[in-house]
Amino acid sequence: MKKFRILLVAIALIAALGLAAFYGLLELREKRMWPFNSGLSKILPPSFKQFAYNTTNPDQKVVTSFLHNIKLVYYNIPDAGAVGGGGAINNIGHGKQLVTLNNGQSLVFEQDTGRFMTVESNAVKSIYSSVRDVFAFEKDGARYLAFLGTTNQAAGCKRISVYLARYVAPDAGLNLSLDAPTKLWETEDACTAPVDNNAGGRIVYRGGRFFISTGFFMGGGNLNDTPDFSLRSDSSFGKVLEIDWAGRAQAISSGHRNPQGLFFAKSGSVLFSTEHAMRGGDELNIVRKSASYGFPCESYGTSYSYEFNAPQRENKLVSTAPPCLNKQFESPTFYWPATTGISQGTEYSGDEFHAYNGNLLIGSLSGTSLFRIQLGDANNVVFIERINLHERVRDLNVLETGKILVLTDGGSLLVLSSTN
Repeated sequence: MKKFRILLVAIALIAALGLAAFYGLLELREKRMWPFNSGLSKILPPSFKQFAYNTTNPDQKVVTSFLHNIKLVYYNIPDAGAVGGGGAINNIGHGKQLVTLNNGQSLVFEQDTGRFMTVESNAVKSIYSSVRDVFAFEKDGARYLAFLGTTNQAAGCKRISVYLARYVAPDAGLNLSLDAPTKLWETEDACTAPVDNNAGGRIVYRGGRFFISTGFFMGGGNLNDTPDFSLRSDSSFGKVLEIDWAGRAQAISSGHRNPQGLFFAKSGSVLFSTEHAMRGGDELNIVRKSASYGFPCESYGTSYSYEFNAPQRENKLVSTAPPCLNKQFESPTFYWPATTGISQGTEYSGDEFHAYNGNLLIGSLSGTSLFRIQLGDANNVVFIERINLHERVRDLNVLETGKILVLTDGGSLLVLSSTN
């Protein structure tokens, strides 16, 4: 009898500790503390991070906004590589989405059933050290994927490269066959400790041309301690570029630090870019031909060399270095004073969130939110609403039903619908 009581006490103690650990994880996740912050969590194996996120994911929850109450339904991506940065989601028709992870692995997601199917992706994984974005499109009746990411070179150097691959997705089922990718274009070597997360990286195909954004691709990135290659015409970094099918590239704009979003809006007539500044000062920009957006000469962000807990400034920082003198730079359409980690955006059109039609929806990483932005006739920001999802939003798009699909750095897909 005594041994039985000891066993019961031990079981109860283990259950209590397990319950406490679970609710402790929930609180840590809500506050974005270790192991859920993106800094310290880098030392953990992907499987541990996947377990932490999957364990604390709700099946669904509701968040509020001014115009719609929003239901979030969670789907855990069945691959440990889904936790972290990079990757993309794409509509491939017939109620299916292609989910591509930072490591190059792709999966097909079926919206109606919530099922995933792994796509054979070894050819892509062998090319890229980090897949920053993927864009699905059709040309002359053929279906293509355009991959943008970083590739390893000799002597510790890296490049930002664009590869194309044809694919076949059946109308029924989840199988997808992917041809071997072929190189379309790549940058010159970056050999000064290149950092994948600072490569920026989005790709869009429109009107027979590819549009890509590239970052400054090195560590740090404060004013006065960064080379001026974002401004130079002989460098591919820190640019928005237009590339044709022959792989010929020309810079549309320059002076970008770390662009994380690139998308057409206003009925396809305006190209928008979102950009990580330094500590704070993230930008929404309208990409204009021959315009320079100021990095590393101007920023509304605060230098990382400042004390981290010091109040963030809202005034513009201006470099007095020689490359910056007597030059005119394009001001951002909008900037976020506080650290936001702005990411990809889209222009909403659909019946599910009818009150959002014509608005921009832009994700954020450290801000863990969607930003709904209403533009004026001059494409100026007249209203902005933050919708806190408590998730690092990496990519998003609008489904055929008008619902919104979000890819998170926590290894989940979120399907957003209106409860109105």
